[in-house]
Amino acid sequence: MKKIILIFICLTLCFICSCKNKHEHEHYFIEGTCECGEKDSNYVPPHVHEFIEGRCICGEVDQNYVPPHVHNFIKGVCECGEIDSTYKPVILINIIESTVEDEYYIDEFDISTIKISVSIDDEVKEVNLSIDLIENYPSEFIVGSYTFIINYEGVKKDLTLNFVEKELYTEGLNFSVNKALDGYVVSGYNGTDNEVVIPSSYDGYPVTGIMTYAFNGNQVIKKVTLPDTIETIEQNAFSNSSISEINIPESVTVIKEAAFYYCENLKSVTLHKTLKTIGDYAFANTTLVYTDKTDISSWNSGAFDDNLVYIHTGLDLSKIIKKDNFEYYVDQTASILSYVGDSNSVVIPTEINGVIVNKIENSAFMKNTYLEEVTINNNIIYIGGRAFRETGLTKVEIPSSVKEVGVYAFSGCEYLESVTFNEGLEKINISAFAACVNLLEVILPSTLTTIEQYAFQNCLRLQKAFIPKSVVTVGDGAFYACGKSTLYIESESIPDTWSVNFNPSKAKISLNASKENI
Repeated sequence: MKKIILIFICLTLCFICSCKNKHEHEHYFIEGTCECGEKDSNYVPPHVHEFIEGRCICGEVDQNYVPPHVHNFIKGVCECGEIDSTYKPVILINIIESTVEDEYYIDEFDISTIKISVSIDDEVKEVNLSIDLIENYPSEFIVGSYTFIINYEGVKKDLTLNFVEKELYTEGLNFSVNKALDGYVVSGYNGTDNEVVIPSSYDGYPVTGIMTYAFNGNQVIKKVTLPDTIETIEQNAFSNSSISEINIPESVTVIKEAAFYYCENLKSVTLHKTLKTIGDYAFANTTLVYTDKTDISSWNSGAFDDNLVYIHTGLDLSKIIKKDNFEYYVDQTASILSYVGDSNSVVIPTEINGVIVNKIENSAFMKNTYLEEVTINNNIIYIGGRAFRETGLTKVEIPSSVKEVGVYAFSGCEYLESVTFNEGLEKINISAFAACVNLLEVILPSTLTTIEQYAFQNCLRLQKAFIPKSVVTVGDGAFYACGKSTLYIESESIPDTWSVNFNPSKAKISLNASKENI
């Protein structure tokens, strides 16, 4: 009985203790339930969130949720991250001119050296061009200008560049900046090639001249080729050198003192109308002989010294013959190019090597002050411009074979007193007998049709001139400053075809005149 009572007491205590622990411990929930059976009212079993307007029923908030709104796009993007598919950025392209050259050598061109500035909306950046940015990059370049089409993200821009071939020139040339600071001049040569090619440009600038003493005393050079950018050949540029051949381009306007002095191997040279000045002794002591200086504005009397230089303008040198102080151009017929003697009386030959001599070319005897008398043969049909200008002639007879007397042909012959015109002459050109201050009488032939302007101007001592009725044209000032003379005109009246100013100095006029009665 005591055992039963003891067991009952123990069970009662256990029951009392278990009840007390249920209500007086810290719950430890596993999957929302404590071991005591208590449930966690906040427990949410594992699940996939289902967000409605950014919130799950479990209370979880969607961090990426954007509430419904009107998109406000800035540069194509809304703050919500939405991209405007229709947005196109504003792109502007400009060439950075400081990276563009005036010319490019074809073989050295690198387009990546050229930069463009690209403005995208408000941002600006520099971009080096590349072939990928060019729509029409050529497979090869040719000399000239070419327009590239730049395409940057659909925005296009034209770029025009000039292309040249890089000149090959002789090594050993030295260059200096010219006085105008706009190009270079050749200042020296220490190379070994005897054929020297001068370039038209150096370091991107034109080569404009040959400097003083550049080739002086050089015994290597034989042939020199000048470009058409050369304007001036300076003093002593080639003096005492071994040069035997050089081209003088039309761009050259000045050859200065002694430029080719003592170039003993220099035999021929071609000078052009554009050459304005030749300095003293420029061609002295060379082996040249002259033909025509008429188109040179200023050439000093000592320019050619005793050589009397050939100055040929486009003649075939192989057809030029020198014989007995005459220089001839011989083709189907022969022309006298120049006379280099000092005789005071000259007879024009009728033939040279069996070829008829029928022309006296421009400036053939010009400024030959030794010449006092000339006999022109009956084969001559043309007396060229300035042919006898400023010579010492005292008298001359124009044979019947001569059809035309050229411009300034006898102008400035201050000692000329008598000119005989034979029948056959048809035209007297501009200023042909101008400033023949001692000419006393002019009896023109009945074959003459034209007297050009100023033909007899400043014939100050002219006493009389007979003009036949065959003359159709008399130009302005034909008898200007001939006020002391009498003009005997065969016509009954002055023809309407004559210039109203043919006699501006008001020389006396006698109409209906006859040659026999003057």
